[in-house]
Amino acid sequence: MIKVSESNIPLETLKLILILPFAATIVAIFRNVIGLQTYGVFGPAIMSIAFLSSGLIIGLILFGVLLITGVFVRKYIERLNLMLVPRLAVLLTLCCIIIAALITIGIKTGNQSLATITVFPLIIMSIIIENFMKTTVEKGIRDALKISLGTLFVSLICFLVISQPTLQAVVMTHPEILFLVVGFNILLGRWKGLRMVEYFRFSRVMKG
Repeated sequence: MIKVSESNIPLETLKLILILPFAATIVAIFRNVIGLQTYGVFGPAIMSIAFLSSGLIIGLILFGVLLITGVFVRKYIERLNLMLVPRLAVLLTLCCIIIAALITIGIKTGNQSLATITVFPLIIMSIIIENFMKTTVEKGIRDALKISLGTLFVSLICFLVISQPTLQAVVMTHPEILFLVVGFNILLGRWKGLRMVEYFRFSRVMKG
């Protein structure tokens, strides 16, 4: 059992660190076994941690607002013919303005959930939106939205798992269980079969 009473380590921070590998493992399953596209491994995993930190409803609101901002602002930014990095900086600035507006609304209306939005979820969401913008440039808006929805779906699954009090209690009292997580991922890394999405795709080709 981990003893933190005599240290300066926040208990909540330690808990988030210990459950993050479980979220990353779930993402690995969805990517390697199922074949669902996401923005990397750490994207959905850390996004689920952001949901845990800010609350699921607020996290979904943040993600929705930032994604809609990215979709609609993208067209206007493209007209300026900016390079990629300044373009992302403009988008991030606009996202910060919107989040600041949401916090202001929360303060004025007495909504503590909005008023107490922390920087951590904002940073995570901004990274996801940055990946979204890069994908729109490289593959188009349709693929970018598809991957974004896949990332959101996997993040929600991760959140539902890591938010379980039983799992959190087990990890906090027996952190050595993470070695089992490492072993499972090693086995998962040796997976050589077709992904489920590929089975579906090839079955359609064979029927055709």
